Amino acid sequence: MADGILQAVFDAVEEVNLQLGDDERIARDVDAVLVGENGQLDSLGLVNLVLAVEEKIEEQFAVPINLTDEAVMERWSDIFQTIGSLRTFLCGRLGPDL
Repeated sequence: MADGILQAVFDAVEEVNLQLGDDERIARDVDAVLVGENGQLDSLGLVNLVLAVEEKIEEQFAVPINLTDEAVMERWSDIFQTIGSLRTFLCGRLGPDL
């Protein structure tokens, strides 16, 4: 499941990268920093990534996910710090049953 989730996140990143300049693009790497110090995304970029990840997860797993609920918003800087931290959160949120 973690590999499928990572692929969905990478697909979402590729979609967001189409909207970014060459020097702003997010690397396809679990250690790529999304927000915070050295983060690649501003607030609009983060919103676009959230929407893209929700869409890709639903497409791949046929499970809707909400990344704007209160639990996520309370920890958004930790969850969206890197691609890897986002994948870890998604694995926990979606559970082992996928």
